[in-house]
Amino acid sequence: MFPFVRDGNLDVVIVAGPHITCWPSIGVRTLSSICSASGLSVGIFGGPELMVKGVLPLHQTGGILFIEDTQKRIHRLHARSVIKIADKIQFPLPFEGWHCEGLILLSTIEALNKTVLLNWTPRVVILGTSNGALRFGSFLLNSKSTSEVICLETFLQWGAKRYEGWETEKRRFEILDGKIVEGRPLSLTKKTTQTWEFVVQTGADKKSFEVSRVVSAGSFYKNNGIKEYPPGSLLFELEQTASHTPENNMEGWTLEEKRATMLGLRVSKALSTESGSKKKENQYLFKKAKIQLKNIFDHQDKPWSPTYHGKWLSKGDMRLLKSFSGVPQKAHYFRPIATIECFENIPCNLCEKACPEGAIRLTKDRDSVLTEPKCTGCGICLTICPSQSIALVHEKENNSISEITLPPQGSFDFKGGDSITLLNRRGESLESGKVLAHQLTLPLIRIGVPTHLLWETRGYKKNSVAQENELLEPKTTTQKTTVVLNGEKRLMQNEILVSAALFEMNQHRVSDNLLCQDASCGLCVLTIDGTKKMACQTKVRPQMQIKFPEVPQTNQSQSSPKPSDIVLCPCTGLTINEVLERIQNSKVKSPEALFSALKISEGRCHGLICREPLKQIFMEKHMDVSEWIDWHFPWSDWKLSRFC
Repeated sequence: MFPFVRDGNLDVVIVAGPHITCWPSIGVRTLSSICSASGLSVGIFGGPELMVKGVLPLHQTGGILFIEDTQKRIHRLHARSVIKIADKIQFPLPFEGWHCEGLILLSTIEALNKTVLLNWTPRVVILGTSNGALRFGSFLLNSKSTSEVICLETFLQWGAKRYEGWETEKRRFEILDGKIVEGRPLSLTKKTTQTWEFVVQTGADKKSFEVSRVVSAGSFYKNNGIKEYPPGSLLFELEQTASHTPENNMEGWTLEEKRATMLGLRVSKALSTESGSKKKENQYLFKKAKIQLKNIFDHQDKPWSPTYHGKWLSKGDMRLLKSFSGVPQKAHYFRPIATIECFENIPCNLCEKACPEGAIRLTKDRDSVLTEPKCTGCGICLTICPSQSIALVHEKENNSISEITLPPQGSFDFKGGDSITLLNRRGESLESGKVLAHQLTLPLIRIGVPTHLLWETRGYKKNSVAQENELLEPKTTTQKTTVVLNGEKRLMQNEILVSAALFEMNQHRVSDNLLCQDASCGLCVLTIDGTKKMACQTKVRPQMQIKFPEVPQTNQSQSSPKPSDIVLCPCTGLTINEVLERIQNSKVKSPEALFSALKISEGRCHGLICREPLKQIFMEKHMDVSEWIDWHFPWSDWKLSRFC
């Protein structure tokens, strides 16, 4: 019997759901601040020290939480409101071969990049065109990890746009020679030990790509980020979109902060007794956050898509560009000046905060305004802009050569006097330019360009001859140690997580894909030195004995499966065909009842893999999922008898 070391009451409890990597995030801090300011008692539980095992909903509102600490002691808390912070796990709508080692989550890749070096040749396909997808594609191209990156847009319903992310991120991706393709995944098949064949439907045609792997980035559906289960229960789920710092993901940071503001004010209104002035203040803050949240997606309804005549920006768009408030309106012949070419209304103000002279400000509509007399051309704004949409231009009067200063692009080591190829905003080659110098104090490159190309040039690359066979080399030499993997001696990087080492060796399993690092999914079980352990929790050490669990043999047909036979839930073996048959033949037509009947979330991953794809199938069958209660209790394995 495990005694309760705490049995208390709180007004609001904020807990970390499974697979959360950033804790506490900006959303958690915002929620705590708003609720505390309203006089509510708030508890925050998450991370390896205090793991929430589950919540039992109460009859009307709130719930009872069971929390386990590092000493396996149990804490039981009663909360009037529970807010679960949920990770944004992006699996695509299942297709043939989707659940395999060749498809990896972007969040998993980002975690692996901190410790291991992965192979990305010959090419990579990224599913989705979000800012995260475009940034990762730019990273691969910038670091010369691979020669080709394709972002596949499968959703195609982003307001007036044909892609999800910002125009600035798309521009940066295309300058680096990235490609965006619209289509639908059909199949992913293993070709060699290092490559996969990925087949895509693009219009009436099918295209086949030989890829090192497919990265699932999303987004594959729209989500308002806040759910209540059921309405009026004060049991909420807030989607985590922020990273540790805003510089890494300004959109996700702002999105989570504004959603948390609205949710915190909503909870405060329901639980606290607000006075007249405090009530009016909270109403104003709620309305303001709602408007700001709506404005975050303005770029999807009012996109800026420049048109070209050949390689040249059209005259109309060039006039529009030069009339933008962030672009210098006068010629500055004697000094460089910043040009801020961020034309969409996006939630980013990093350049405004970074400018030491206060020369950059954002209007109420989030348009950048450059105060030209204040700009000294220091270049700090160039280094802080995550989308590289700022440049320093120095137009020289009556001179055939002018200067442009840009951030580093690629892993090239340029020197003064090097000849380079100038690129337009789509990554197309224009003409040759010359590197004049590196900035001494900032990572910037000053380039001499023909004056008539000053407003066309926004990128550069090494001349084609110099780029041949130039791939990313390991920056550091890692210490390897000998381990025994399934009876064979192998070299693994010492003192890293076993799951990361398996990815580096290309020996990872499908069950390692989530890489949750908190053991919440329970999928990555291994036998290590005779004991069952989690690969995401165990570090590599010398002479370690690692053995994969035996996979039961099945008598599956060797022929290619039909689309209707595609597995939807890998944990239970549920197929899309079974789901469609249940929808067609069942008398129960509500998503909640079908969700329960299909036993989704009863597998080992508790629905992390299959819940959203199932939701998409319901939507395709014209079922109303607007109030679908898909948050289950608990979300990790535990026995109720242990806590009672």
